[in-house]
Amino acid sequence: MNEVRWGFVGTGTIAAALADALSHVSDARPLAVASRTQASADTFAKIWGFERAYGSYANLFADPDVDVVYIATPTGLHREQTLAALKAGKHVLCEKALTANLADTKEVLAAAQASDRFLMEALWTVFFPAFSRARAVVDAGEIGKLSHVEANFNVEITPEKSAHRHDPAMGGGATLDLGIYTITAALTFAGPVRDIDAEVTWSDTGIDERVKVRSRHTNGVTSELTHSFGPTKPFSLELIGSKGRLLIENNFFFPDTLKIETDEDSRTETLPFLGNGYVHELQEVHRCLSEGRQQSPIWPHKMTLACAEFMEQILRR
Repeated sequence: MNEVRWGFVGTGTIAAALADALSHVSDARPLAVASRTQASADTFAKIWGFERAYGSYANLFADPDVDVVYIATPTGLHREQTLAALKAGKHVLCEKALTANLADTKEVLAAAQASDRFLMEALWTVFFPAFSRARAVVDAGEIGKLSHVEANFNVEITPEKSAHRHDPAMGGGATLDLGIYTITAALTFAGPVRDIDAEVTWSDTGIDERVKVRSRHTNGVTSELTHSFGPTKPFSLELIGSKGRLLIENNFFFPDTLKIETDEDSRTETLPFLGNGYVHELQEVHRCLSEGRQQSPIWPHKMTLACAEFMEQILRR
């Protein structure tokens, strides 16, 4: 596939960020965009250079020239839209979380495998050069044997600022929106979990507003995670080993700087990202399509499923 023709579902802030990133990917073509209203689709297409605009999602799925559909709608809509895109024969990049619950995630992953189409959850963090470098540092044993992971993602998001994030029907809540990042860090570095203890504060609207999770992983590593729609705090990640630690002090979900402290040395490594950061996940989609893959080896379906299982355990409480 020499040219990848993109169709966007949704015209919100995250869709605009991905549209901007497309300009940094040489073989990407912004072909079509769909929204709930024709006016919104027309405006988005004009701003970001999409050739076609649709006032319904079904019309975009039916467009025979669209190769890949990017789904940028609220989480509560992901299952239905991803299944529709796969049924129409499209490859899919779907915003995190892939779906709002474990059963739907299993259904969507099975549908992708059955349709022989590529599907990837758009978890941009794992594709950043700095995140990849952190994995390499840990895997090389530079901080010794890993013993503990701590990750925090707390940002003030009020119903007035973002209504759908406080709406259970739209897949709202801190775990699906923010916790997926801390959970991803825990699973990436510490591996599968053995047991989870979560403290959840539920809001008046019925979503999980504040969450603290303590986990023990099957290899004995522990993790402590916090995510909430409360007051903003640094978005930090700390990996503690027997010989030192690795720290991403701020914005670990789009990192460019690592601090590595060991018994012998202390250093800071800077690994800039391309464009606004979303370029790397788009490049991964293109690479996978060119290689005929159904899933990304960097963020495979088993990791999407593991995150969904982890989140399900939190939200069942």
